Amino acid sequence: MTPEELEKYTQRCRELAQGYHYDYSNPELEELVKSPSWNEIQKQLTPSAKKAYKSYFRYIADRSFGCLDIEIKTWELLVEGIKAIQIKMLKASKKAKK
Repeated sequence: MTPEELEKYTQRCRELAQGYHYDYSNPELEELVKSPSWNEIQKQLTPSAKKAYKSYFRYIADRSFGCLDIEIKTWELLVEGIKAIQIKMLKASKKAKK
């Protein structure tokens, strides 16, 4: 590959990467992490949910690489799982008070 071909190839790769670059944030997940019950919720997360949680905040810390559709779906599912844990904890605390 000549230097000119390499430069064209590199430029095309950058253009493609830019087309797949997302600027994604999940304020709902960020609010859930700030909730008073977060420590207890975090203890109940599965290993894969903990991995997804960590990957989201790594992405937020450095958005230079963007994220993939599959990561976004994983983070949305994580929010649903955290909400389910919150509901379960709320129901348990209501039963304990009775």
